[in-house]
Amino acid sequence: MHWLKRLRILVATTLLLPAGAGAIGSFNPSAAELSLLPPYCGPRAQRWGNDLDRPEVQRWRSVFGSDYFHMHHYCQGMLLLLRGDRQPLDSREATGEYEAALNNLEYMESRASSGFVLMPELYLKKGRVLLRLNRDHKALQAFRQAIELKRDYVPAYAALSDFYLDRGKPEPARKVLQQGLEIVPDAGILQRRLAEISRDQGNEATQAEEGTPAASEPAATEPPAAPDGNAAE
Repeated sequence: MHWLKRLRILVATTLLLPAGAGAIGSFNPSAAELSLLPPYCGPRAQRWGNDLDRPEVQRWRSVFGSDYFHMHHYCQGMLLLLRGDRQPLDSREATGEYEAALNNLEYMESRASSGFVLMPELYLKKGRVLLRLNRDHKALQAFRQAIELKRDYVPAYAALSDFYLDRGKPEPARKVLQQGLEIVPDAGILQRRLAEISRDQGNEATQAEEGTPAASEPAATEPPAAPDGNAAE
């Protein structure tokens, strides 16, 4: 009868598990964390996330096609990025979360179909993770890949311009913003960044001019006083 006792314990334990427990793969966010992720991550955090009879699964399966079945890796990557940002800057704990986030994003990148609709966004998030890992060159490549895949993807232009600005390179940042505005002229986020760069450069030019000493002018000399007629006498 020992097996019956163990079975009862197993059933009781399962009933006590939270809703997301036993989710697909290692993607098992808390309810608070899940609220910070996109809605398509919801089904992937449930035990029934692969059940095609569920309306929620049918909905997102119709959006992502076969890529839906890998989406828990993408969601896990976003979750680990959030967790890393809650850790002390440059700590071992933060680095561990970012490395794991990168692994999940790259897994999704390697498994996704050529028509995966979120690939530009994936490259953007991958670039942000790489920046936190101080891998600037690869982050730059990821931002550019996002733009190449979706020429009107405004967040990627903003991220790439910020990349240059944070490294004291306003001119490349300006060019990136101008390229983005040529494609999406009404992108307010790009317009504001471009205006800030122009304003900052204008202020620097003004300060430079004010800091340059003016050319010295010869001191004005007073005309000699007219001779006093009485003094000659």
